[in-house]
Amino acid sequence: MIRTVIFDVDDTLYSFHDADVHAKDALIAYTNEMFGWSGEEFMRRHKAAFEEILGVCGRSGGLRTRLIRYQTILERAGKPIHPHAMRMDGIYWETLLADIVPNEGVPEFMAYLKDRGIRIGIGSDAIALQQFSKLEKLGLMGFVDFMVTSEEVDIEKPAAHFFDRCLEKSGCLREEIVFIGDRCDKDYTGAVNAGFHAVLFDPEGRAPEEAKAVLHSFRDAAALIAQWE
Repeated sequence: MIRTVIFDVDDTLYSFHDADVHAKDALIAYTNEMFGWSGEEFMRRHKAAFEEILGVCGRSGGLRTRLIRYQTILERAGKPIHPHAMRMDGIYWETLLADIVPNEGVPEFMAYLKDRGIRIGIGSDAIALQQFSKLEKLGLMGFVDFMVTSEEVDIEKPAAHFFDRCLEKSGCLREEIVFIGDRCDKDYTGAVNAGFHAVLFDPEGRAPEEAKAVLHSFRDAAALIAQWE
């Protein structure tokens, strides 16, 4: 019997990749106007800042906080932090949030789960505020019973501690949980190791052989879940 379904957010409930491209394009336009940087130069500086923060913070909340990335970009370039870091952070999130829509079938599947008394969780490598904002914009926050972020547990998937916290919040047994995400190395493997039912969301049909339960569209999710009920 399934009592809880836990979802990853980015590139699972919506297309983060597409929205991120548009948000970065907006940053490129801003830094071109302010500093004369080309798109190639901005992306080079962005990558260097990301790698610097990764080296200092590891995969902690600092790596996921985009304001720190933009602060670092400006510091490395010898540009004023104020007002540009805050402006860049605002431009990124305003553009991304304006662009996102749920993947097809997601709201209907969540409504189906709630009708059946199945709890809905979120398990995401991210800052909590960012994920709350995305879920609100997607119109999905009202379905959510609990959330676990890497900010909360200070470690990212597929770490056992992350999934243990999901289990604790679910209030049910490991075998009563389904975890759905787009990353085989993080979501699928982590859920399998935790003793959950694991589903890889793979709309492009590129799932590796080790993924035994694959979902190409959320229109088919109810049928997939039914096999464990």
